Amino acid sequence: MYMFQIAGGAIGLGLTTAIFESVSENEVSEKASEAGAQLTEAQENVVHGVLAGTDSGERAFDQLSTVGADRALEIVRDSFVAGIHAGFLVVSLIAVAGCVVALLFVGGPLRKAKTSQQTAASHTA
Repeated sequence: MYMFQIAGGAIGLGLTTAIFESVSENEVSEKASEAGAQLTEAQENVVHGVLAGTDSGERAFDQLSTVGADRALEIVRDSFVAGIHAGFLVVSLIAVAGCVVALLFVGGPLRKAKTSQQTAASHTA
């Protein structure tokens, strides 16, 4: 059981991180396009670095103008929230599905019905 808990945690963390990264990067590109700014690859790397919290991203962010930094920070915040929201949504749906499976198949009504049938069959035999 412990091995399944550890493996499930690792897989869950990897899945949530992948969802977060994908959604937040897409959100950065979308927000930049909405603002009418086409980011170069270097600028996208700066924004992704800030989003990831890297030192190099923060140093590059510090070099932006005040207006540019404020706008970039807003984009990063919105992207971060969108990524976290999507990741938590998927994880919560998986948790609800796991709960439903546990209720129905692990000691739930289906198991009780099966036990009742086996008891009735043994009494008739």
